[in-house]
Amino acid sequence: MPDDKKKTGGADDKRIDKNDNSELAYWSAKFKVTRIELLNAIEKAGSPMVGKVRAQINRK
Repeated sequence: MPDDKKKTGGADDKRIDKNDNSELAYWSAKFKVTRIELLNAIEKAGSPMVGKVRAQINRK
């Protein structure tokens, strides 16, 4: 999803905006985790970057 809501175009597939409910829903479904698990993974990864969050989720 684009971080800047004024910009149109493709999704920002590199970063998860933890303040955007639609992004949290999208990435939770994509990673097959709950919203809380996703937020915890973002915090533990120390970054909202998708690759780092994915690695954190896969550590389970």
